[in-house]
Amino acid sequence: MAMLRSNMATPIAVQQINIAIRIRHLVRVTSQISRHFAIGFVRLSGDILA
Repeated sequence: MAMLRSNMATPIAVQQINIAIRIRHLVRVTSQISRHFAIGFVRLSGDILA
């Protein structure tokens, strides 16, 4: 942490990396949720059609 504070040219890069990690995590979570919803929807429509 002290190393980051001493070098003030890096925080922007660090922020960009943090944002990229957050976006990647968000994409992973949303894809899992959408897959879960898709499976549920298929089961539901299958029950309605049956």
